[in-house]
Amino acid sequence: MSADSSTPVRRSSRLQAKPAVTYVDEPTLEGAPPGVASSTSRRERKSPAKRPRRSVDANQPGDSPKQLAPKGRRRDLSRLVDMPLDILFEIFGHLHPHDLLQLSRTTKALRSVLMRPSAVTIWRNARRNVDDLPDCPDDLTEPAYANLLFDQHCHFCVKARVMNVLWMLRCRACRACMKEHFTTLFDVLVAVRQRIPIAAQNPMISTSTMVPMEYVNNKLLIPKTVAEELFASVEACKGDPVALKKLEEERSHAVTVIRASAEIMMDWQARQAQQRTMDLIDLRCRRRKQIIDRLCDLGYGEDLKWMTFERVEQFLEHPLVKQPKELTDRSTSPSSLHQNAAPDIYVVLEVWNNIKDAMVAFAEESRVERLMRERCAHYVNRLSLLSDLAVRWLVRRPLWELLPTIADLSHYTSAFLHMMNFPRGMFFEAIDTTPARVDKAMNDAVVEWKALMLEKLYDIIVAATTPVPSSSNAPTNDSNSQASSSSSKTAQLSNVAGPSNAPAVPIAGPTVDEITTLTLSACTWFRCTNARCNALLTSTRTLSHACAHEAPPLRMHPESDADDLHNAYVLVCEEHPWNLSGDKVVFDVAAREAATKVVRACGGDPARTPTCDRALNKARLVCSLCSVDGQVCVMAWKRAVAHLTAHAKEGRDAKVTCLSKRDRRIVRALEPPRLIAHETCVYKMYGCMRCRIGPPMTLAQILSHCKDEHYVEWPDEEVDYALHPDADTEPGVPAHDMYYDASLFLTPIRR
Repeated sequence: MSADSSTPVRRSSRLQAKPAVTYVDEPTLEGAPPGVASSTSRRERKSPAKRPRRSVDANQPGDSPKQLAPKGRRRDLSRLVDMPLDILFEIFGHLHPHDLLQLSRTTKALRSVLMRPSAVTIWRNARRNVDDLPDCPDDLTEPAYANLLFDQHCHFCVKARVMNVLWMLRCRACRACMKEHFTTLFDVLVAVRQRIPIAAQNPMISTSTMVPMEYVNNKLLIPKTVAEELFASVEACKGDPVALKKLEEERSHAVTVIRASAEIMMDWQARQAQQRTMDLIDLRCRRRKQIIDRLCDLGYGEDLKWMTFERVEQFLEHPLVKQPKELTDRSTSPSSLHQNAAPDIYVVLEVWNNIKDAMVAFAEESRVERLMRERCAHYVNRLSLLSDLAVRWLVRRPLWELLPTIADLSHYTSAFLHMMNFPRGMFFEAIDTTPARVDKAMNDAVVEWKALMLEKLYDIIVAATTPVPSSSNAPTNDSNSQASSSSSKTAQLSNVAGPSNAPAVPIAGPTVDEITTLTLSACTWFRCTNARCNALLTSTRTLSHACAHEAPPLRMHPESDADDLHNAYVLVCEEHPWNLSGDKVVFDVAAREAATKVVRACGGDPARTPTCDRALNKARLVCSLCSVDGQVCVMAWKRAVAHLTAHAKEGRDAKVTCLSKRDRRIVRALEPPRLIAHETCVYKMYGCMRCRIGPPMTLAQILSHCKDEHYVEWPDEEVDYALHPDADTEPGVPAHDMYYDASLFLTPIRR
């Protein structure tokens, strides 16, 4: 038989005689765009190093020759190509396109099989395994299409995790390669114009429609290879208008086709991203349910059922709960499994064991919180009813009015305190009453609260100004200042001289007018003991000061009825009754002495001038120590009290001068422009009319609050927000030192 007969050759012989696959044409095999290298073409192929010789020559003298190592088995993947092509094509057709792409990069033999033109059916069958995947565009091969869709490597430098796909340009590019391999549309337009003769530029061709481009970082980018191809085509026309017009039509049509397919691929990518998001949500929901079921099996079902909204949010956002990983449905412990059980069961159970301690700890915290809430449920019930009853009345009152809070009403008024002191097991339903009865009860409660608060402020003043006889280092106060306090309690609380067996002399207490006059005096000032605040407060501002109502954190392990009441205040009111601990505010003796100077400088009587005196609010005073170098330090009276108090604590004696009416008018005319920034972003003066709780805010903060919390775009004063009773100052009155040129004033400054 001749050598050229038609006898079939064995498949193994065909594979051995097959020429080696080269990688010169690999960009076209994977179908990358012109000028775009594939993920393997940039890697240099080195011949594998020879295995060092391990055997010993039999003729070599010495001991007995060593046995040769057995030849290793051929890898299973290397024998895959020995299978018939029809079986290979059937197997490969069931793979995902990305898996098929990775398989083509394993060995040269597999690559030669998958990259041949006859293997296009493999790629099409693999593409059908992906739901809703568009057909391959005409300008891409099937491998290039799979590479563009699923391979997350830069098409230029093979950098991993490049998620940005340039669909119009059919490639992925990292930031560095965008700068190196792309140019802008403007540069292309300029270059094309330079390559067309002036005679052929009228009419000018539309270059922007002749090249595909992508909008990235406010720039229209074009690959440099595409731009160079366009330049070559334009130069080949040699300025012929007909040829240029034909070139424009051809390239514009090609770009239109590319754009249409790019939009289809972008829509598919958006749908895939949405589906991926829904799949992750479904996985998280299943994992969440599995964790809850396991915790319920451990006895924490009741604790999880009564979690608060904040606690539920913490559970949903827990790092171990929100993972898109599913737990096993089995609840069998490894110790109860048979020794021959599948090993994957132990692996999955180990996942639950890894998070079990953290989840049990979270459930224990939920149990502690539930038990704490159950202990104070009776107080929460009564405070909630009181809140519903009082809020209807409070919303009709102006925000700046000095009124008690819900916590104050429950603790300092007899009617509501009686309801709070009912037995623990008694719970109340909604109170059905008329608005008239509510108004009368609230008015009586407010009057009672104001009288009690004045007495408490009076007691603080007396405690601070009464010397302790048994203490040698007790602070002594000026006798004139004490005498000016109109019937102070100091003399009434002192011991009466006489024998020990003599009958006690009755001591008359202060009258209501005396208490009111002293506590509301312009010379009565209190200091906040909060180190973060340390504010100097008048009497009315003291009763509404936020720090005086601030409550400590919840007591998660209550042991007494006081702990339960404290927790109820925090849960319902988010605050305590005013100065419940008794150490939130103290009387400032130094501020009283400074206020006495200020009131006398303004021509008032320190013993009778109230805080709300209008003459004081109009006055402007000058500090003698700070008015130097041709500058005059001017301030309002409340700021002057704080200013002189600071000097007194430094051991400096400052004098104040009240400006004349003429100089006062000049200052008040110059103040508004200087106060715009402070009243907007510095002074905390306003509160929300809808919330009616919380500390004061700046104007910028209250406007943002109304917009974010109540969806009011343009809030109105006295409707959405108003002046807070704990405001730093009043509108139009500066709360900081202001400096003016000394030549503006005629009032002589006391030195």
